[in-house]
Amino acid sequence: MNINALSGAFALGNIISKATGGKTLRLWKDQGYYPSQWGHTSGNMESEKVNIGGIFFDAVFTTNTEHSLTITQHPVQTGANLSDHAFVNPIRISMEIGVSDVMAYRKADNYTEQGPTKSISAYRTLRKKMEERTPIKVITRLQTYENMLIESLSINDDVSTQYALKANIELVQVLAAAVGVGQLD
Repeated sequence: MNINALSGAFALGNIISKATGGKTLRLWKDQGYYPSQWGHTSGNMESEKVNIGGIFFDAVFTTNTEHSLTITQHPVQTGANLSDHAFVNPIRISMEIGVSDVMAYRKADNYTEQGPTKSISAYRTLRKKMEERTPIKVITRLQTYENMLIESLSINDDVSTQYALKANIELVQVLAAAVGVGQLD
């Protein structure tokens, strides 16, 4: 094993350790390892629901969700600002995820785009979801969000991710307006 492979294996061990919360790993049908809290990899996703558009990951390191409100301000003659309106801004979600080539697939058809490894398949699937520009559902531990688009996909590929994918995904909610038709008298 060369130094790059050793370094990559060490980093992969760190990713797996973070993904499992230090729990034990089990080998499943010689197809890879999975953490004990997954139960078995039968395709039942009830215990682990966090996903982006139906894509599940080996690890979700962080999820940052931003809910914000814009309050309008209008200066008046006395110099003070008056607020007469407020509106809700689109929800923004930032997720840092990990996919390991040595972990078992959580769901056999998880990645629609094929690649030589699981991590490359995951990358290609995320990239395709972004390029399609179709609103998707994002499920986090706290809430389910509809009409989300992948705004950016940031991957830092180095020796520590030789056998894994670690990505930052930025999502923004698309607000749609309902169109009504009326008749003028």
